Amino acid sequence: MIEELVNLRMEDIQRLFEDLLLEAIEELKSVKNSVDDHRIVKKISAIESDLQKALKYSEKGDYLKAFLRNRHATHIIEKLIKHRKLGESLKDELKNIAQKLALAVQYKVEESLESAKGLEGSRKSKKLNKAWKFYDRGTHDLKNGRYSKAISRFIVAYRLLRTIVHHKK
Repeated sequence: MIEELVNLRMEDIQRLFEDLLLEAIEELKSVKNSVDDHRIVKKISAIESDLQKALKYSEKGDYLKAFLRNRHATHIIEKLIKHRKLGESLKDELKNIAQKLALAVQYKVEESLESAKGLEGSRKSKKLNKAWKFYDRGTHDLKNGRYSKAISRFIVAYRLLRTIVHHKK
C-alpha cells in the first residue's frame, strides 16, 4: 500500500514535469506567432526542439538529460528577453515560460531529494546536505529571476544525489 502511494507521488511529479513542459511549448507557439523577426522565430523553434527532446528523455526516465535540455532552452529564453525588438508583453511571456521550466526541474529534484532523506551513513548524509544546499541556492536564484542558473544548481543537487544513491559502499 505504501509503495503504491510512493509510486503515485512519483507519477504525479513526472506528470507535473511533463505538463509544465507541454504548457511551455504551447506558450512558445503563441509567442512565435506574434513575432515577425525570422531570427527570433528560429531561436524559439530551437527552444521548442529542446523541450520536445526533454519530454522524450523524461518519458524514458532520463531526467538528467531532460534537465540539461531545460537549462539550454531557458538560457536561450533569457538571451531573447534581452532582445531590443521584443515588446514588454512578449518579454513577460518568455519570463513566465522560463519560470515554468525552472519550476519543473525544481519539483522533480525536490521529489528526488525527499525520497533520499532516509539514507544512512555519515558520508551519504554529508553529500545529501550538500545537495540540499545546492537545491536551496537554486530556489533562491529562481525567486530572483535567474532561471537557467537555478536549473544549473538543481542539476548539481540531482547529480550529487545520484552519486549517493548509486554508491555501493
